[in-house]
Amino acid sequence: MKFIDELKGEHRAIEACFAEFGATDIFAEQKAVVQKLVDVALSHLKKEDEVLYPALANAQALEIKRLGDAFASVMKEYSARFVELTGQLLASESAFDPTLVTQFLLVRDRIKNRIVLEEGMLYPAYEIITGMERAKQL
Repeated sequence: MKFIDELKGEHRAIEACFAEFGATDIFAEQKAVVQKLVDVALSHLKKEDEVLYPALANAQALEIKRLGDAFASVMKEYSARFVELTGQLLASESAFDPTLVTQFLLVRDRIKNRIVLEEGMLYPAYEIITGMERAKQL
């Protein structure tokens, strides 16, 4: 499976977790969904940090480098907030604090928007530079 297809598949899994979270009011089920979301998202972020962003940072085209840098910078903020917030949710013993749920839904919306931007801008840029690298090898 191509790397970008793998990342897009993880996006679908992340979106499915958000949908599952919203589809139940049962605390134990919501908490299990948050844990599943954390597992998928952290694995996804690691792949982006180790493969995607370095490839973009090494691109010959300055526009692609800048795009990658901008996305990486914003993602650091998003991921820090995501880890903090999901950690608080997972530490909950009985019911989620409504304020935390509201904050989680805001983070969810940011992530959903981010997915659209990554798939529309960042991933095509990665495919351009990796396609150019493959063409040079021929």
